[in-house]
Amino acid sequence: MNIKFAILFFILSTLLIFSCSSGDGIYSYNKTIRYFSSSIRNIDRYTVILSDGSTWKTNRLVIAVNLMEVMFVLEEYIDIGHMYVNGSKYNIRNIADFDVFKYEIGYMHLLSKVDTVNNIFVLHNGSSWGCSRVDIERIKLWQTIPEVIINFSKNLVINPRKIEYARVIEITQKQSKAF
Repeated sequence: MNIKFAILFFILSTLLIFSCSSGDGIYSYNKTIRYFSSSIRNIDRYTVILSDGSTWKTNRLVIAVNLMEVMFVLEEYIDIGHMYVNGSKYNIRNIADFDVFKYEIGYMHLLSKVDTVNNIFVLHNGSSWGCSRVDIERIKLWQTIPEVIINFSKNLVINPRKIEYARVIEITQKQSKAF
């Protein structure tokens, strides 16, 4: 009886660790992340092979097809994080020790509010960003699922679920008072 309990405890602990280590709590917002987009070469239920040859394990059955575009958001130093495909978000981890994939550096944030009159949006950390009229209308639609990436150069905002990009410029406190 104790052996069965120990095995059950081990399995549940392992599942909990995997779900926590690659779930929403893996990174806090406003933290440095790595991200890249690619296309799917092959899917086998919970395993995704990308066009670059890297192999990733997901936490649930992937609903996608070969050649579909995907975006990955990874922890800064380890190859676990999230895969965004077809509007869905999957917890993922690299399972093939493939370190050749190319990535960009950025910061994960949440949209707080969007001002379409002044073409400005505000992130949860209080920073304000300006963009074109066309881009602010697109960003306004992102509010339903507000996760966004600001690239390292701070000139792009990316919606990982939709794999959409918008050019932006950070607005300083002095500039924001002018509005």
